[in-house]
Amino acid sequence: MCSLSGFRCLLGVISLVSLVYQRNLLQNSSTYNFLFSTSALIENKTFLLNEDEGNSIVACKLPTLDPFHPSVLQFIKDLGKLHCEGVSYSSFDKNVLRVEGEGIVSAQYRKIERTPGNDFGIVLSDPVSVQRVTAGTQKGHFIGNTSVDADFIRVEVVTSSGETKSDVHMHVFPKKEVLVRALTPDGIPLDVALIMFDSTSAANFKRKMPNSLKYLTNNLDSILLQGETIVGDGTTAQLAALLTGIEEKRQPEARRRKDSSQPVDSWRYKDRPKFAFSSHADISHNAVNPVGYADDDLKATLQTMEKESFLNNTLLIIFGDHGPRFSAFRKTIQGKLEERFPFMSITTPKWFPGKYPDLYNNLVHNSRVLTSPFDVYATLRHILSYPQYPSGIVTGQSLFSRIDEKNRTCASAGVEDHWCPCLDLEEVSSNEPVVNEAAEFVVGYINNLTSQSDEMTKLCLRLVLKEIKSAFREMPKEAMQRFSGTKNDALDACDGCEAVMGDKADNTLVRDTLYQLQIVTSPNEGFYEASIRMKKGVPSLVGDISRIDAYKDQPYCIMEKLPLLRKYCFCPPKTFVKEQ
Repeated sequence: MCSLSGFRCLLGVISLVSLVYQRNLLQNSSTYNFLFSTSALIENKTFLLNEDEGNSIVACKLPTLDPFHPSVLQFIKDLGKLHCEGVSYSSFDKNVLRVEGEGIVSAQYRKIERTPGNDFGIVLSDPVSVQRVTAGTQKGHFIGNTSVDADFIRVEVVTSSGETKSDVHMHVFPKKEVLVRALTPDGIPLDVALIMFDSTSAANFKRKMPNSLKYLTNNLDSILLQGETIVGDGTTAQLAALLTGIEEKRQPEARRRKDSSQPVDSWRYKDRPKFAFSSHADISHNAVNPVGYADDDLKATLQTMEKESFLNNTLLIIFGDHGPRFSAFRKTIQGKLEERFPFMSITTPKWFPGKYPDLYNNLVHNSRVLTSPFDVYATLRHILSYPQYPSGIVTGQSLFSRIDEKNRTCASAGVEDHWCPCLDLEEVSSNEPVVNEAAEFVVGYINNLTSQSDEMTKLCLRLVLKEIKSAFREMPKEAMQRFSGTKNDALDACDGCEAVMGDKADNTLVRDTLYQLQIVTSPNEGFYEASIRMKKGVPSLVGDISRIDAYKDQPYCIMEKLPLLRKYCFCPPKTFVKEQ
């Protein structure tokens, strides 16, 4: 049973990871629409997306996705409201647990803490009784108060009918050692708060979070980053760029686990400038529909933040790390693009545009340009260093400085070809020899990863290519390929200003360009996506290989020892292992 209304109730049923640091932490850290109207990808010949009709000389023309396109509606369902049934007898506020109600026989609480050495487990403390306050209470009416020095607790109440009611609470427990830390006076006097919903695209936020979106845009004047894209596969790649400014594969140290480490360094307090980060995973990671449960609660949280003046000195960023990464929806062209366009909104205090008009206007301008998590990192650093531009920014650019759309490419945003949404791609027949060569190279690459030792060879079965689902080739724009000359326009308004289009020229670049493939392998029925660069007919992998179906327990035999190979390894069926 959930005990609290609003967003606090939601936090009890979804994964929550929060990191809050002193605001000077970061200071120390060293599309064009490629679907043509004749595309065989869209059976009904309607457009999946529209070309951005903005500045025609931008380096990257962004696609405009229709969140309610007919091709995706089959995957969208209204799950209704999330109801927390039952009666709540407890509340937790300002470090005080209060239990009150009729027919309560006893009450106790337990602190919820992490299991030592286990990022995914919890341990409950020994129960502590909540004593009844006798003075001034009516017979049969229970009131109990107690101070609790914990962030998460579980409360159990036993009633006279013999039932046990359980509530879960989250609250901020101030830590004295944090409050005494010295503050850095430089920069723009802003708190920074980030709220992340895993696997939430901009289009899905519009579909499933309409109330929150309306409140953000109409009440808080939030800015939506229309060109925010991703820089790698999964959450880690995005957060490495956003929080450190260094791409994941160039991190000097990146480990999945740290024994006995807490998920929280220190919580954000209303009267102390802080950097806060909250990540919500379970409610949105595995499917596109459940995140709608959080819509009203997120709106209520925004209303509370505004009412209690939290937003008067806070830069609030609500975002998805990426869009949906697997499922049948991801296998559609719309799903493929949504993965590359996560939701991101930036809310500034009401006074910010007046005090920093240049910074604000640049932010508005940049909301219509291709951006990446590297730019967000540079922005956070800019808050700390202002009026100076932050030093040491290698990739990306502060959103408070104007990004030149004529020169903003995926490369300058730190986005590799495999993830770049600006690519002009044409569909290629899977029967082309070069496509089959590239597909076999991907399968061979996977098999090499899973056969680097005799032990791995025994554990992971060898994969073979079963089917090429789709193939695209990076080429110049179709208009350029078909251009044959010019002529005067129909009104004779100018000489040679109307293009004459003909058949495409013979393609001499088929063995010297980039291919994006979707393939299925056997015997694991794995659905993979990869970008392959052909150079003089020699293939090489660009970026990562994505698996866009759920591997479930296929890699059970290497889960703990070799977690990075989980999407590639197909262990022998357990029944076969037992027979051996």
